[in-house]
Amino acid sequence: MFAKIVFDENITEEEITEACKLGAHFNVELILQPKCNPNKNMPSTEFIESVLDKFLEKYRKVRLIPQVHKFLDVK
Repeated sequence: MFAKIVFDENITEEEITEACKLGAHFNVELILQPKCNPNKNMPSTEFIESVLDKFLEKYRKVRLIPQVHKFLDVK
């Protein structure tokens, strides 16, 4: 089982902490996906890495994957 978390620049420390608590409570992997729109600005690599690091400080079962469907224009 896993829980997917789509995030952008508005994610808060409180949301990160709560997501990690819920992940631990239900013993699920957290899948992080930066909110992407190929035709607009995406979050910077540095920002994405910083969010991943914040999650990993609180919970080890975390993965980062892109929103591939956006790049393939699949809805």
